[in-house]
Amino acid sequence: MKQPKVIFVDAVGTLFGIKGSVGEVYSQIAREFGVETSPATLNQTFFQSFKASPPPVFPDAQEQDIPQREFVWWERITRTTFEQAGVLQKFDDFSAFFSEVYIHFGTGEPWFVYPDVQKALNNWQKKESN
Repeated sequence: MKQPKVIFVDAVGTLFGIKGSVGEVYSQIAREFGVETSPATLNQTFFQSFKASPPPVFPDAQEQDIPQREFVWWERITRTTFEQAGVLQKFDDFSAFFSEVYIHFGTGEPWFVYPDVQKALNNWQKKESN
């Protein structure tokens, strides 16, 4: 059997995960904007919003436009999350809130790498060089 040249894996939930939960992060940042809401409720509505969203695939986009399209895609999911949680109207400036959330998730702060990932990646790399 021929060795694969490429191995595709889903990053979140496979290589790394979120510290706590999405609901906890959303709730914490929402508090900074004066909005109190339950992390458990936000987790539930986030997963509903995420599942109902179309995939983040933009075949007609120019390469330079993809980051903005991804931003809009995530903003819709987050807006729907808070709308379904019944607290969207409590924000004075949801766009400013979402920008803060988006920036936060773009850092290393909310993430952790699963303990077995480095070993697995090293093993795959060794098999490739054989």
